[in-house]
Amino acid sequence: MLNFLASQFEAGLENRTLNVYRSALSATHPHIEGYNVGEHPLVVQLLQGIFNSRPPAPRYTYTWDVSTVMSHLERLGPNEQLSLQQRSRKLAFLLAITSAERGSELVAHDLRIKRSHPEGISFNLTELTKTVRVGKSCKTSFHASFPQNKLLCPCSCLREYEIQTQAFRPESVSEPNKLFLSVNNPHKL
Repeated sequence: MLNFLASQFEAGLENRTLNVYRSALSATHPHIEGYNVGEHPLVVQLLQGIFNSRPPAPRYTYTWDVSTVMSHLERLGPNEQLSLQQRSRKLAFLLAITSAERGSELVAHDLRIKRSHPEGISFNLTELTKTVRVGKSCKTSFHASFPQNKLLCPCSCLREYEIQTQAFRPESVSEPNKLFLSVNNPHKL
């Protein structure tokens, strides 16, 4: 086992891959000296040494300039003049940039649970998300308004998006009413 993992490391495989191999071997091989194979002190020591000698590279090695996107959104003009596709993309970006939420959490926004406040808009997420476990209270998402510039205000964009998509939304308040709809007919989720 040690020789196998060491040879795979020397072949250039990453730590994550080696840990998957360790788990697979541990699940299929009998115990060694009373330990699961993957928990044997020599295996643990080898993988710690591998990690220290070649730590994983950061997932993202570059950044992008938010002001470039913001300038583009301003050049698009008023929300009322945007197509459904443009407004959907703009709204998704503005909501994402004004919160620290995952994409799956933005998609979970439901208009039935939207609350308007003088300083912005909040959504109580009704579904479990990746960061919320069973038994924990669901997350509240808040998006601050930006009254200094209506072209970049997520609340203004959201209001216009709701107006533009009203005809495609369910009439019953008991039906789910996800914020984001498809930009293609029939405009459902």
